[in-house]
Amino acid sequence: MMENHDPIFEQVIDVLVDSFDLPRDKIRRESRLYEELDLDSLDAIDLAVQLKQLTGIRLREEDLQHIRTVEDVIQIIVSSREKNPTGAPQAQSED
Repeated sequence: MMENHDPIFEQVIDVLVDSFDLPRDKIRRESRLYEELDLDSLDAIDLAVQLKQLTGIRLREEDLQHIRTVEDVIQIIVSSREKNPTGAPQAQSED
């Protein structure tokens, strides 16, 4: 349901604008992070760190490999929150 995703979308926009100096009006759910927003792999790691600080959700390396769009980021956050609805920090596996 989209109503739960709007605040997450706004948080992701805030991170992209603040961390990467992207124009807010250019960021859409379907925006491709690498091709359209010109992020690179190091930016993706920085994005993951920023989102962890903001949401408490740690994006795993395999999550980062599958992220292509802003909507992908939102879906990973939503999925992580559904698995851990209390918002408590998730245990980190020893890979």
